[in-house]
Amino acid sequence: MTSEIITRPYYIEEQDKHQMKIDHDAYTSDDTLKLKSRSMNLIKHNPNLFINKEKGSFTQIIGGSRAIATILLCGGLAFGYRFQVNKLRHLSTREAIWFSNVYFWYGCGLGFVYSGLFFWNWQRHFNDTCAGFLFKRYPGSKALRRTNIYSLKDQENEDECYRFTSTYMNSFHL
Repeated sequence: MTSEIITRPYYIEEQDKHQMKIDHDAYTSDDTLKLKSRSMNLIKHNPNLFINKEKGSFTQIIGGSRAIATILLCGGLAFGYRFQVNKLRHLSTREAIWFSNVYFWYGCGLGFVYSGLFFWNWQRHFNDTCAGFLFKRYPGSKALRRTNIYSLKDQENEDECYRFTSTYMNSFHL
């Protein structure tokens, strides 16, 4: 007499217990498409939606006032450090000014890197850069005015403005 033992893997039983919650994609309207990184093919359907034309938009992309404060704070700290070193070493005025300015700009560069790591909105910057390249490479793409382009997410773009000739300079990539 043989008895059959039916076993189910543990992970299947656990999967039955838990219901997965999938968040609704809140970035599908045309106004909010540029808030999340998009593929170049989706941007091609209407690059005008991804260009940041508002006044001060670049400042907002790089982090706004927090980024500017970080840049100036790091520059000020480097300047203050070099100012004290110049006093200790008894440098001439011309050398002291030169070294202090070099250290200030070096500190600003480090502050720019730190603000880029912590405050930069890389998704909007990426979309804006791709749209700018499309405008530069394909001037006819400025005339595209499609709406609800998220429905065209995985579709190839066959617009006439993206066709180019076979000469070397016209087919040269970005």
